[in-house]
Amino acid sequence: MMLGLPDKFDVLGITTVFGNVDCDHATQNILDTLHHFGHAHIPVYQGATKPVIGKCMFGDDAFGENGIGGVVLNRDANLKAKPDAVQFIIDTLLNASHPVTIFATGPLTNIAHALTQRPDIRYHIGRIILMGGGLEPGPHPDKIGRSGNITYHAEFNFFQDPYAANILFETDIDIHVLTMDANQYLHLDPAKKQRIANITDNNLGNILNAMLAPAEALDRPKFGVDGPFIHDPNVIIYALHPELYESQRAFITVEEAPNENVPLPAMRHGKMHADWTDDSTTHVVTKMRDAEKVFEEMEGAFNIFKSKIT
Repeated sequence: MMLGLPDKFDVLGITTVFGNVDCDHATQNILDTLHHFGHAHIPVYQGATKPVIGKCMFGDDAFGENGIGGVVLNRDANLKAKPDAVQFIIDTLLNASHPVTIFATGPLTNIAHALTQRPDIRYHIGRIILMGGGLEPGPHPDKIGRSGNITYHAEFNFFQDPYAANILFETDIDIHVLTMDANQYLHLDPAKKQRIANITDNNLGNILNAMLAPAEALDRPKFGVDGPFIHDPNVIIYALHPELYESQRAFITVEEAPNENVPLPAMRHGKMHADWTDDSTTHVVTKMRDAEKVFEEMEGAFNIFKSKIT
């Protein structure tokens, strides 16, 4: 979506991190995507392979074994990622001539390491727009009280590295959190799948549907919907159209309790808590005012992007 809107976004680089697949797989997926769609000039930096503390928690294969729904993209064996995503973040911020926006749709480990190593980079961050956490996800809760998608209590990204999330939330950076509460107003139902499939140039629509489809098998039994929720693209739509969402300021904390011996329904590792106050610099986005308009913006970016495929 960002690459389809070059008049709106100047993508300085992409960093990778562990998540639904390990960091090596994630890195290769980014390289393949950029090559396949003709944007291999954008630098990619490989990042964290585990959370700030401890080992990786289990994943959920939400997007298939290869992390992109089994889609096979064209690959350039000579295209490689650069090492040290953390140093890239530090150098880019310190050398920037204006504040930089960081978009984060995975565990926050790379950013946390960068802030720990060079706390002064926070003065060069315009804002961080991230996808993570959940309080009372709407509008399709499995039952009253469920606040997570990977576990009953935790959203996937915060579950993978709550330590990193807390490092960010302890700063005074302008942070905007797209929670499950807002994201789950939008899911890819059959009608929306068809609209995506209608983007036929270079098979883009079918590729996008295939990438998103595997999560449906997890979302359906937990939340009773007829299609996968659309989470990560909301960081981009929010940046362009914050009026389509509702947010409140709050101090955020995330529980840190990695005990694999605890039964999954009771595991609270990664559970998000909000203390609502205007004194905080963190904006928690909890509602989507117009899900159809959000989808139209997403669809429009893909339709523009299709003409740029090489």
